[in-house]
Amino acid sequence: MNKFRAFNSSIFGVLIILISFVLHADKASWEVFSQSGSLKVLIQPQAEQYQIGQYHNWIIVVKDLSGYAIDDVNITVEGGMLGHGHGLPSQPIVTEYFGDGSYLIEGMLFNMSGEWTLNFYIQNSSYKDRARFDIELSF
Repeated sequence: MNKFRAFNSSIFGVLIILISFVLHADKASWEVFSQSGSLKVLIQPQAEQYQIGQYHNWIIVVKDLSGYAIDDVNITVEGGMLGHGHGLPSQPIVTEYFGDGSYLIEGMLFNMSGEWTLNFYIQNSSYKDRARFDIELSF
C-alpha cells in the first residue's frame, strides 16, 4: 500500500511540474502606455508557446489613446536583463505591417528565464516615443 501511495505522489508531482511549464510558456500579452503617455502599446508572442533558446516572432500593436491604429511607424527593438547586465542575445526587427496598428517582430530570443526589459522605440512624422516593458519570463 505504501509503494502505491509513493507512486501516486510521484506522478502527481510530475503532473504539477508539467502543468506549471505549460501555464508559464503559454501565450501572454503585456500592455503599457508609452513614455510620453500618448500611445498604448501591446506586445505578445505570435505563437501559443515559445521556448528558451529558440527564435520566435512577436506582435506589437501601437494605438493612440482613442484606440486608433498608428500606421507607418519605424519601430526599433532593444532590451536585456538589467539585473544580469546583458542585452538581448538577438537583434529582433519589425518585418511586416498587418494593419490596424499591428506589426510583426521577427528574431526574438531569450536565453534564460527571469526579468527582461524590452524597449520599443516608435517613430514617424508625428511620434517619437518609447514603450518599455518589464516582463518576467519563466519556462
